[in-house]
Amino acid sequence: MKKSVLMSLCLLGAACTASAGPLPFDDLIHRPAPSASVNLSTSWGFGHRENLFNELIVKSVGDIWQDSSSPLPPVLYKSLMAVESAFNPGAVSSAGAAGLTQLMPDTAKRFGLAREDRLDPNKSVPVGILAFQEKYRVVLEPANYPKIIGLPVEKVPFSVKVAEYYSTQGQPQGDERWQLALAAYNGGGGTVLRAMSYAIDAKLDPRQWDNLAGAPGHALNTPLHKACIDVYGPNSGSRKVFELAAYPRKIMNLYRSAVAITPSYQN
Repeated sequence: MKKSVLMSLCLLGAACTASAGPLPFDDLIHRPAPSASVNLSTSWGFGHRENLFNELIVKSVGDIWQDSSSPLPPVLYKSLMAVESAFNPGAVSSAGAAGLTQLMPDTAKRFGLAREDRLDPNKSVPVGILAFQEKYRVVLEPANYPKIIGLPVEKVPFSVKVAEYYSTQGQPQGDERWQLALAAYNGGGGTVLRAMSYAIDAKLDPRQWDNLAGAPGHALNTPLHKACIDVYGPNSGSRKVFELAAYPRKIMNLYRSAVAITPSYQN
């Protein structure tokens, strides 16, 4: 692989807030390399752990992902793991998220995973897909938002507005839907739907991430900023918006770099 496409953690802004901690699964280091048919090897600059979980990722995505019309590319999910934890199964963030997919305790509990099991790759990787799939559904089915996340109400105004927009303009497609779902994984489905509603009010296409988050580095006073203030409050929201605006871009940059080098990653 050419040197120009080898991307480091710092260049891509991958998650550096998670503590390094001990690696409790040293046996994984001695696993055989994935078979050639898996075709998920990458050279992003994350060290020896980067390709340890390729077979687990491919199997978990195949077993769990339900939308056959828009399959989840395993390398996209691998890109999410790279940004979340730098492939450290023992990573724990200051907010209490843990494991390869940085599951919060409440999220893990909702999907039947014990708090301590978040550090077990064989359990956290599949549950991370379940959590991501839920956010994906929220983005594509805004009318069902309350039901999907278990709200005790039938309608939520901002999700209704997005659903009405879809009824005339269509759902997000291709990379648009992945960016929105990734943002929802990081900041919550309600935050993303709120931002989309504010974009509609501003006569912007809510399916375009740049319309929600602004140009890179210019996230203040955007629909996403307004949504973050709603959800996180004025001070925390003004900090969160920069992390959230950059999050799907980091992941998509990794994903696109792999696809550009080996197009079969898309399958």
